[in-house]
Formats: sequence, structure tokens, C-alpha cells
Amino acid sequence: MKKFFTRIFEGPGKLLEKINNRFGTFFTGGGGSAIGLTLAGLRSVFGADMDKHSERCYRENFGGEFFSEPIDQDTGKRIIDKCEEAYQMQYLQLSPPCQPYSMLTRPGSHRPEDVKAFLDAIKCIHDLDPNIVDIENTLALTFIHNRSFMDAIDEELCKLNNYHIVRKNLLCSDYGVPQNRIRTIWRLVHKRLNHQPVFPVPTHTNKSMLTMNNVMKEPPIAIYSQQWGKKPISGNEICPTITATHDLIFLGEGGIRYTPDIEDIKRLCSFPETYQLAGDPAIEYYKHWERLGNAVPPLLQKALADSAITQILFPYYNINLN
Repeated sequence: MKKFFTRIFEGPGKLLEKINNRFGTFFTGGGGSAIGLTLAGLRSVFGADMDKHSERCYRENFGGEFFSEPIDQDTGKRIIDKCEEAYQMQYLQLSPPCQPYSMLTRPGSHRPEDVKAFLDAIKCIHDLDPNIVDIENTLALTFIHNRSFMDAIDEELCKLNNYHIVRKNLLCSDYGVPQNRIRTIWRLVHKRLNHQPVFPVPTHTNKSMLTMNNVMKEPPIAIYSQQWGKKPISGNEICPTITATHDLIFLGEGGIRYTPDIEDIKRLCSFPETYQLAGDPAIEYYKHWERLGNAVPPLLQKALADSAITQILFPYYNINLN
């Protein structure tokens, strides 16, 4: 069967097809970032993640190589050895696991291998030498209890002398994602492009169509979270963050608890209905939820890519849309 995402979409990146529209992803996960970049008109040349479910998702949906191994500081060199197109590709996206830095993670319980993988992935940027890099993670990473990790990340980023680097927090619902989820984004722009990093302006100032009642086929009367202990949220509101721990409780008519279809969770995460999560959802329901909760919302990544392509890359390549 032909992979749906091997074709080039009509995003702005399609105009770079004959120049360089290549991208790669580290910590590919459920494929959210790769979907967003593909919808922006770019072409995947590799994904990298040691998780077997992530590998299955990538191989079933995208073209390019997949590197199923722990990410270390030499991963970039190994990728280039096997995939020449990865060198000086247009776009690199990194989404290191966010659970070690979450507010729900007990301070001091971080796994050293997760922190090391984050820093090693940054080191790989030097070898791969892409034009644009986005690094995405949880807002909680920027909080005071993670100060030592932010310092380590900043120290590693400062070694990338060839890049302009800016970090900004983005609200996903501003870009059409039906979740009030905030992510912190580092944007790196290579100095050869002669441009400072820019971020997308909000595309959805009117968010009435992003409520659960308008997005889900089986919307709840209300939802609440046992972990956060906040008051229930009406189905007439935008969904809070979908986390990997599937902690949201959905209440239907009469206050009866129910389990939403995984397709509704995909909609809340802005995944296309045509995207295939690996495995049978009836058997791997909670694995699918976990992957969706961990994933970069595709519409957020598409907005990031669109802004980089139109505001940075088009001027560099003298592409005029008028």
C-alpha cells in the first residue's frame, strides 16, 4: 500500500522541492512533528527513535530512513553515513521526552539517560548542519525545579556558534489545535541564512470551533482530571492538555464515565483522520493514547514550519509568492 505521507503536500515547502525541502526528526514518537512538517510541504528523509512503536508509525506513514537506536552525540554522524540527504537538510525537529521535566514528575526522579539524550541530540546539530531547527518540550521544563537542566541545555546551545537561537512559549490553540496546551520552543536559524528566528502569529483568534463539542464525534458533558484536581470543564470549552498518562475523565449524559474513541483523541491532538497509528486500537488503546499525548500537535508544527519557510527561507532563495 502506498504511504499516504510520501507525497508532497501543497504547503509552502512544496516550492522548495527542487532546491531543498528535506527534513529529519529526532525522538519521532507518534509522528506529530513529521506530520506537521509534511503538511507544510517538506519531505522526510529520516526519523530517529529507539521506541519500536515509533518505528512502526514512521515506517507505515513516511518515506526515508529510520534509525532505531539510543540517541547519542555521534548519532548525527551515523545518520549522514547512511543517509547523505540528511546533511544540510532544510529542517531538523527535536522533541525529547518531556516526562522527566513534567510538573507531575517528582523532583529528583529524572532518568539520567533522558537528560543525556536531550543534550546529545543538541550536539548532533553541529554534524547535521541543517538550516532550521525546532526543539519542542513541555513548559514545565522552564520552571524553577528544572533550573539545572535548563542551564545545561543553554550551555550546550551556546556551543552552536553558527546559529541564531530564540526560545518562546506557544499556546497550541492559537494555531488550530483543540487543546489549551502550552509548549516551549527553541528556534535555531543558521547564520548563513542571514535572518533572525521568527515565530508564527496566531492563526485562530476566534476559537469557538475548537471546543470539544465541535471537534469530537462523541463529546463529553464535562471532563476532569484526577491528577490535577481542578473543577470539571464543560464540553463547550477547549480541552486541556492531553497527557500521556490518560488521566482525563470523560463524563457523558447523567454524569456517567465513558471511554472516548481513539479517533476523538486524535482529533483533540490535531492528527489527520487518515494518519495510521501502528497496531490495533482495540488492543493497544492506551498505547495509542500515550503516543498521542506525547506527540507534538501537527498543526502547531505546521504553523512553525510555515513561518520559517515563508519568512526566512523564501527570502533567502528569492522566492516571491506575489
